[in-house]
Amino acid sequence: MTQTLGRRTALAAASAAIGLSATPAARAAAPVNGMIFCHTMGTAADLAAFKAATGIDFNVTCWSSNTDTITKLASGAGRTFDIFNLSRQFIPVAIQRNLVAPLDLSKIPNSQYIAPFFAKPAYSTVGDKQYSLPLMFGYDSMVYNRKKLGTLDSYAILFDEKYKGQISIKDDPGVMIPITALYMGYTNPWRLETADLKKITDFLIAKKPMYRKLWGGFAEAVSLLKSEEVVAVGDGWISMAWTLNDGGTGTDFAICNPKEKALVWTHDWLMPKEALERGNTDEIYAYMNWSIGPQQAANMGRKVGYVSPSVAGLQLLSPDEQKRIGYDDYKAVMESGMPMSEFPANYQEWVESWSRFKAA
Repeated sequence: MTQTLGRRTALAAASAAIGLSATPAARAAAPVNGMIFCHTMGTAADLAAFKAATGIDFNVTCWSSNTDTITKLASGAGRTFDIFNLSRQFIPVAIQRNLVAPLDLSKIPNSQYIAPFFAKPAYSTVGDKQYSLPLMFGYDSMVYNRKKLGTLDSYAILFDEKYKGQISIKDDPGVMIPITALYMGYTNPWRLETADLKKITDFLIAKKPMYRKLWGGFAEAVSLLKSEEVVAVGDGWISMAWTLNDGGTGTDFAICNPKEKALVWTHDWLMPKEALERGNTDEIYAYMNWSIGPQQAANMGRKVGYVSPSVAGLQLLSPDEQKRIGYDDYKAVMESGMPMSEFPANYQEWVESWSRFKAA
């Protein structure tokens, strides 16, 4: 990675001069409506910075999960929203269901600073059309209170009845079924047969009295940990530990590097097909372009600890910041973790299994 970044330094340094997509001159700029990660790219400060750079307003609805996003898009949310983010695993589904439009990368000049590792992603490229723009890279596992628990290297505590009432798990089969499957010894959590899902669901039902609650959003999970209402949350995010530890400088909380493997992802921007009919694609591209430009690529890393696929921000990050955020080892993270690269063929069974767990 260090060598790759070195080859790109000159390009990254030039990115500041490129600027952002200009606000359309022929008409008043339309606001952009996004269903996105609020804590990553949708805070009030982020949106104020975007407007200062482009003159464009942004209305944000907080993203909650991949399954929720796909469901809403399939139900017509593209008529309301202009941009959304999805994990790479779910993007082929959105393409196959004709929910998204191909991107015109010539209108996203900062896309030339996407590192080769992330460029022209196979999961969203069909023929000569690219349907997504990588936004951030990271992994999920479990965030826990290190003051109380010491250093952990396994998902085991999520299922340890010693901590009954002190654990919270995410209300999302897309992450909690694979985490449970990995803990139970399955080597490929994306290929689970009906019998496998039954075993996993029965196991979760037996453990259900342990869980204080099923968390649904970033702020809720952070609050549960910060108040010490729980000692661990799964599926836990880097950004949660980063927030709880004052920008990665503290040590009271940690994200686990589990021996069972962390879930590794890339999140991308996508544009619903209905946006082409609305005619506000220039504003949408301006937002995408801004998000991977120098200031915001650096800001995202500093703020929540995620790696931007864009090297443009490196010029603004010190070597220590680059290392703390993880620019020096993302290939190792991908290779040692469990990439979220395959969508389960029987995903409806996953949803039904999770409903059975919740109803139990």
